[in-house]
Amino acid sequence: MTVNKTLHRRRFVAGSASLLGLAVTGCSTTDVLSDKPVEPKEPSIPPNYVAAYGPMPQEKFPLPAVDLNKVPRKFWRRQIDYSTPYPVGTIIVDTSTFFLYLVEEGGTAMRYGVGLGRAGFSWSGEGRIAWKQEWPKWTPPAEMIEREPELE
Repeated sequence: MTVNKTLHRRRFVAGSASLLGLAVTGCSTTDVLSDKPVEPKEPSIPPNYVAAYGPMPQEKFPLPAVDLNKVPRKFWRRQIDYSTPYPVGTIIVDTSTFFLYLVEEGGTAMRYGVGLGRAGFSWSGEGRIAWKQEWPKWTPPAEMIEREPELE
């Protein structure tokens, strides 16, 4: 059996028209019953992220679930390729991109999105975390409580 591989103008035009129809219908969607535009649905959250950011009531310090719909996907925790001269276990905070990297074995790191206070933007260089706790407690400084009394 021989297959004709030549592209005829008629097939090209017919195929282009159907592709154009697909492209155009993909740009605008309406509800068939009401003719109202339908908002595109947010992609669903992968199960591994639902589990990782779910509630942790069994922990020593219980945590509620994180609403990932409020966190941009680029800030979700993920393992990435990361080449650095620092040893495994080092924490690197990139204040310009709002990411924290925990250096792991094999040229990888666990990357986390972080928020920074005003002081974090002006800080640069290296530091050593000398005081560590399993569950550190943070208390707002007096100046912050003065500005925002509800923090007390």
